[in-house]
Amino acid sequence: MARTTPLTPSNLPPECVEDIMRHLDLASLKALRLSSRKLCARCTGPRFKTFISHQKIELSKSGLQSFRQLAVHPELGPAAKNLVIMATIYDQTRQRKVINRWGHNLPDGNPTPSGRSHEVLAEADSNLAWLNAQQQRQDELSYDDIVKSLAISLKHIGQLDRIDLDAVLVQGRDETRTTDNSRAKWYPVWMRAARVYCITIEAIAQSGVAPKALTVYQKTPRCSVPLYDIATNRAMRDLPGFKDAGKSIEDLALSISTKVPTGATERPPRIPVACHEVSSAVASIAGLGEDQVLKVEDFGGLARFLSFTPNLKALEIHLYNTLFNPVILYQGMFKSIATETRLPLLRKCSLRGITANGDWLLQFLTNHPQITDLTLNQISLTSGKTWQQIFEHLVSRKTPPLERLHLSTLKSSQQMINLHPTWEEHSKELEENSLSQIFFVHTKEFRADEIQRGLEFRPMPVDLMQGSSGSYMWMHSLNKEYGPPWESDWVGGGNGD
Repeated sequence: MARTTPLTPSNLPPECVEDIMRHLDLASLKALRLSSRKLCARCTGPRFKTFISHQKIELSKSGLQSFRQLAVHPELGPAAKNLVIMATIYDQTRQRKVINRWGHNLPDGNPTPSGRSHEVLAEADSNLAWLNAQQQRQDELSYDDIVKSLAISLKHIGQLDRIDLDAVLVQGRDETRTTDNSRAKWYPVWMRAARVYCITIEAIAQSGVAPKALTVYQKTPRCSVPLYDIATNRAMRDLPGFKDAGKSIEDLALSISTKVPTGATERPPRIPVACHEVSSAVASIAGLGEDQVLKVEDFGGLARFLSFTPNLKALEIHLYNTLFNPVILYQGMFKSIATETRLPLLRKCSLRGITANGDWLLQFLTNHPQITDLTLNQISLTSGKTWQQIFEHLVSRKTPPLERLHLSTLKSSQQMINLHPTWEEHSKELEENSLSQIFFVHTKEFRADEIQRGLEFRPMPVDLMQGSSGSYMWMHSLNKEYGPPWESDWVGGGNGD
């Protein structure tokens, strides 16, 4: 009688193994792979690779070593398609406040008036020591060593679907917050974010990696790369590799800001300031006057960056104001883009926070007639062509026509534009105004058929503040999204301690 081999996980048919794996989470898959060499090889299939495809990278020695091990793996390395490179800010401010507030003259065994005890102070001390240790680990490698290590790993991977930059505040072992919860501690965020941006761009240039999409703090609140740092880093000046890498980018989203002296493009780059040491630095930044801004800023930097990405199909530009000065000082940025940039494949475009001459905006739209999806948010026209002339241009486009148009917070000479179309009597946006009969629409999205009905709008109400109750929340949200960063705290944008 012939002997039959019993079925075990190591000799199951491949389709059965993969079907079993579809029901396991990542921890279980890792445990299964560690159970034997044979299973390790058999479990490296589509299911396991779906977990590998998205990678979050910390630019510390241990984080880069872990990424290197993945990148050089013959099967798992090519499976990594989406990378999130983190700008991590270790914020000691909260733990220091706990210690300073409750750590003086605390009687043994007696709680403080708020109910805090020695255990809470011990926890704050422990968290502070842990944050210090994490900061030291982050600073183990020099700027150039980080670039080299990241570039080697990216070179092994070769092709990527996307690279995203993001930032996060770590305030304790189990206390991680988004960057909009930092109160006035925004300057260290900008310094770390700009440093990570420059590292990433240099590593891309050195590695020859070909990402299809690059997003720079697109969804990171109160965090952008200063315009000056966008195209004055070493990759843009001295490294030819980024010109080749830029040709592969089809989707680009940049959150940039007005002047912040980050030191990221200095040689050697300046080490970011700690959150609890930020007061004097903030004062010096906020004091920048108009003459200083115009002397130190490079308004053509963004246009130079875009010259490296000629095959863009989607572009998003978001400008954040970090100065007391009005953002009108930066209208030269868009002039450079309008006159120097040609993106013949551009189909989707989003412009947010821009101040420009109406002639430049119309020129940009004329230069890119293939756009079918357009977003204009928080756009201020200073002079030149009017909004009505721009709207007429958008309606008249036929080859191809616009399929989607999203408008929000449009201004002309600091006067708001009411986006309530003349052909629309009522809409969901107007329901809150039904009692007052004062219809102010600050945000409106149009489909292709609605665009063809015409972009003619009703006059602005005499008193904006009699509009919908949602107008208050909308006006306050603008500070959070477009700055200045300290104003978002004044209107309730920050939730820090």
